[in-house]
Amino acid sequence: SHVAESLDGLQCLRAYGCGERFAVRCDEHTDNNTRAVFCFNSANRWLGVRVESIGAIISLGAAVLIWIVREDLTGGLVGLVLVWVLNLSVSTNYLCIYTPQFEAAMTSVERIDEYSQLPEEPCYNQPTDKTTTAPTGWPSNGAIEFRGTCLRYRPGLPRALRGLWLSIEGGERVALVGRTGAGKSSVAVALFRLVEPWSELGEGSGILVDGVDIGTLRREDVRGRHGGICIITQDPIIFSGTVRSNLDPFDQHSDEDVWRALSRARLDKLVRAHTAMLAMPVQEGGSNFSLGERQLLCLARALLCRPKVLVMDEATASVDRATDDFVQHTVRAAFRDCTLLTIAHRLQTIADYDKVVVMDAGRVVEVGAPYDLLTAPREHEFNKRPGSFLRLVQSCGPHVAMQILTTAAEAKLLRERRWGDHHSGTKGHFLTS
Repeated sequence: SHVAESLDGLQCLRAYGCGERFAVRCDEHTDNNTRAVFCFNSANRWLGVRVESIGAIISLGAAVLIWIVREDLTGGLVGLVLVWVLNLSVSTNYLCIYTPQFEAAMTSVERIDEYSQLPEEPCYNQPTDKTTTAPTGWPSNGAIEFRGTCLRYRPGLPRALRGLWLSIEGGERVALVGRTGAGKSSVAVALFRLVEPWSELGEGSGILVDGVDIGTLRREDVRGRHGGICIITQDPIIFSGTVRSNLDPFDQHSDEDVWRALSRARLDKLVRAHTAMLAMPVQEGGSNFSLGERQLLCLARALLCRPKVLVMDEATASVDRATDDFVQHTVRAAFRDCTLLTIAHRLQTIADYDKVVVMDAGRVVEVGAPYDLLTAPREHEFNKRPGSFLRLVQSCGPHVAMQILTTAAEAKLLRERRWGDHHSGTKGHFLTS
């Protein structure tokens, strides 16, 4: 695995001059592997010699017994006994060699059996007695409400969400920020019911979209509904097949709609250049596309879905600056009437959002507009401790922090002009120690 990982990251190793260090590490791994293989082969040879010796002793004993009772045995019986005795050592040797190999291989069977015991989700388009079909036109507004939502990935682990209370209006752009392990991605897991959430109130899932508890709906209504809830992940999810099957796996849209989505994602020229057009093959994981093109395919998939709720898990963290700017611009323009829920790691991209939700240990610790959180009075006037969002912004450095403040102020002014409210004038303490 070390060799495979080194080959995959060969360009990075050359760029950072780490080739010699990784070559030394490869030699160490090779030596360790050679020692283990040598011990394994030595043990097999040791076992083989002793098994052959035992077989020779058994053959000698059989020959002696045949000589003693030779007058009572026929020639055919003597030959049969000698053949089976001579084959006994070979069979015993194979038994000793293949028994541990069989035992090692059985771990795969045990793992498959363990997987087969996992609880299964209901089959697609098969309602259960606890689920109902989503109302016609749902969701119509995209309002989301978390009512004491809790989530645990498996029994015995601590809760990833510990009573999440949050209200998001339809059409709002909301950013989830926080340190690693704060529970940001768990919100998306709960929203798509990848792991079943529950409410600390004891009723339902604790997540309402346009007033409907998603725990009462079929999973295909929550995840795959046209105009419903969609996600663009940080690592592009691309399946082997064709461009069309990746954008429209359930054949819900016409070719014109698919081409329109590709055009808005600036992929139409790439697809038209291929002789198969929409039937252009896509290899496993989208390996015949660059990372940026794979992310644009995911963007085109979201554009085709026309969701009322779009979740973005830092979708541009792994692409170049030009692609990042294009995706951000397209999302702002194409999903203007959509509720946008962004799991943000780079605070520069969410400075103009309507609301920022700061999370810590599975709970909401701070909510508000970015500019309001940055300029609000300190939490503790005695020690002048800044708020949670302000501390995150300050950790980015003075230059980036000032850019975030400027963008947040411009966004606040634009919203006030749009709403006809010119009573701003909020002043705070920013970037002072």
